[in-house]
Amino acid sequence: MAGPEPKIQERGDFVDWEFYRSTISNTEPVTGSEKVSEKMSEKIVRFIQANPNITIDELSKLAEVSTRTIERNLKSLQAQSRIKRIGPAKGGYREVGE
Repeated sequence: MAGPEPKIQERGDFVDWEFYRSTISNTEPVTGSEKVSEKMSEKIVRFIQANPNITIDELSKLAEVSTRTIERNLKSLQAQSRIKRIGPAKGGYREVGE
């Protein structure tokens, strides 16, 4: 079932696009955040495997998420012993566990 057509308005040098999304009429709650976290964690692990010296800012840009999201995922991965921080905050690196 398609929703209303998008609205497009020109305002000087800018174009405004207005899209509509359909409402979810499912009785079960949507709980996709766990899957997203798992996928994000796997991405982070792959990036660290490729470059153990990668910074949080670089991870953030590669994964296209905020630095806070990266920090939260790193903390979770460290708690699960999937990664380990070696050395100081400046000049150290991360190691992927088994």
